[in-house]
Order: sequence, then structure tokens, then C-alpha cells
Amino acid sequence: MPEGGARPTTNHPLDCSKPTTALFWLIVGSAVALSLLAAQAAGDWTRLLHVGSTNPLLSEIERDLGHVIPSDAVGHDGQFNYLIARDPFGRGTTPAALSVFDSNGPRYRYRRILLPLIAGGVGHFSGAWTLTALIALTALGIGLATVATGDLAFQWAVKNGTAFAAMANVSALIASGLLTSEPLALGLALSGITLFLRGRHLFGAVAFAAAALTKETYALVPIALAAWSWRNHKATPPLLCLASLMPLVLWGAWVTTRFTGSSTAGNLGIPFVGFLQAIPIWITSEHEAIEMLPAVLVLSALTMAIAAVVLRNGLTRYLLVPWLVLALCSTLDVWGKANNPARVFAILWPLGVLSLGMRARGGVRNRSGKDRLEVVGASGFEPLTPAV
Repeated sequence: MPEGGARPTTNHPLDCSKPTTALFWLIVGSAVALSLLAAQAAGDWTRLLHVGSTNPLLSEIERDLGHVIPSDAVGHDGQFNYLIARDPFGRGTTPAALSVFDSNGPRYRYRRILLPLIAGGVGHFSGAWTLTALIALTALGIGLATVATGDLAFQWAVKNGTAFAAMANVSALIASGLLTSEPLALGLALSGITLFLRGRHLFGAVAFAAAALTKETYALVPIALAAWSWRNHKATPPLLCLASLMPLVLWGAWVTTRFTGSSTAGNLGIPFVGFLQAIPIWITSEHEAIEMLPAVLVLSALTMAIAAVVLRNGLTRYLLVPWLVLALCSTLDVWGKANNPARVFAILWPLGVLSLGMRARGGVRNRSGKDRLEVVGASGFEPLTPAV
């Protein structure tokens, strides 16, 4: 028995406060993502960019990377992240091309700057290095999301089986195959939550700032956490959460003055309309199993999230409600193709599953890894370590 009769610490497989455990899940998540990306690329990594055949900068991309096989006429987000990575401040031909080719426009695309900014080495990397970095950062995002989901499961005393289900976020993996911004933004946002709950407020704020610069909708996470902290009469965490949004505000202001186009691109409208319009489209147009999978994923995530909001109190309700409002206020532009809402609202799956998987209201763990059921104010949670 240790000195003083204290219980020995246990090495819980999901306690990611331990560096070796965090590194293990980071490697697992990243390796799974890379394996799927390699399978999808089938030996030609440029396939992951999903370049459209009508992209006016297709010849420029081919000068960088060699022959590129277009995915279809329009393509997907990977091509935009690549082009912005090569021209992060819009001094070249990218903004003009986006104005012609992309219905969303350069203002919408350039607002999500962090992934292309890093992947392109602030515009200094070669095309091959930029593509490699986009793939690596996407896989890293999945790895971070895996670590953070596991650690939240540990903190909230969720059973291992439920935790593994939450980690298996297929919607995020779909997004990774398109080299979109969601995997990295999701990983950073979930990391920010777990860091805040462990009292690492400054590091959590940095993660939130990075998540919002990766994709602006993830600003909902620190806003929700600030509201929850304020509700529980805590002063410093709400201020740090809100301060983490300042980089996004400043960058967004510069983008607004620099580029043309809409900031929302018609993505928001009357509640429920876009969702209800999409259902019959899915039924009539998506018959193959691979096409139906995203529809099943997004409907499952919505169901889980709504059930969690109804059945659970505390932090998870604060986190889920803004995302549900965003989902239900999104237009057919978002809901029209099932894989789009599946990846846009990928955060609903881990938070919904973990919330419903809590063993009891207020379930947290102490430092030895033993379950401790306790209601802490109105939140049901408390930091496991002192604030930093």
C-alpha cells in the first residue's frame, strides 16, 4: 500500500492527461485517417484535391503537381484549400478565379484560413509540399479529435464501449477524404473543451482560436463554453473563451474589406425549411449504399444530439444547442447533398454519444481514475487539475 494509505493511480486507457496515452490515441486516429486517404487516393494523391474540370486554375495546379484527373465539373473543397494555401493573402489570381468558378466566392473561402495557411507554409511551400501538408494536417485533425473524445469520455465517466463509438466519427472521416477544414477544426475544438475541463484554460483558448480560424462555425464552441462558465459564476474562463475569438474577428474584418462575396453564401434561412426540403431529394436521388451512408450518419447524429439535449443537463446541453440551431436554420445549400451536413455537423456525433453515455448526472473521475459521482453546481463537471 502506498504511503498514507492512498489508492495507487490507475492507467485508464482513455486518460489522455498521460502523454503516452494521448500519443497512442493520436497515432491511432491519424493512422486510420491516413490509411483511408491512401486507399481513396489509389496511388494518385492529387485525387484527394477533387479538382473540378471547369476550374480556371486547373492548368496552374497541373504545373505544380503534374497531370490531375478532375473529379467532376465542379470539384470540392480540397482544390480551394490548395489554391488558397498557394496564395494565402489573395495577391495572385486565386480570388478572381474563385469569384468566377465558386458560387461561394473568395470572402467565404478565405475566412477559413488556418489550414491552408499552415499547409502552404504561408505561401512559400512548393505544390507537392503543400499537398503533403494538407493531407498530414487533415490526418492530424482526426488524431486530435480521437484523443480529445477519449479524454472527454474519461472525464465524464463514460463506458469504454460508448467512448469507442464516439471516437468512430465516420462523418469526420468523410470530410477528411475531401481535404476540407472540418477534421482539423473539429480536433482543435474538442481539444479546447477537454483542456478547459482540466483547468488548462490558456491552452484551451489557443485551441479555440485555432479552431475558429480553421472554420468559423466552430466559434460556437467557446461561446457555448463561456455561457456555461458564466452561468456557474466563473469569471476567468468566459473571458478567455471570448478572447479566443479575437483572431477570427480581426481576420474576418480584413477578409471583408479585401474580398468580395457573401460571408454566409446563402447557407442560413428559415428554420427546418432546408432540412425538410432535403429529405425527398435524398430519397429520390441517393440509392447506392455509399450514397445513403451520409444521410444515415447525419440523421443519427441529429437524433443523438436532440436526445442528449432533452435528457441531459449541464455543459453538453450548452455545447449541443447552438449546433442544433445552426443545423435546423441551414438552407438547402447545406442540406441538399447528404455528405455536406454529415461533415458540417460532425461535432454532433461525439458530443451526443458521450452525453447519452454518461453513467450518472455529474459523473466525473478523480485523479486516480476511480468513478466519483457528484453534482458540481449546475454543470455536473469540474476541472481535474488546477488552472494554468
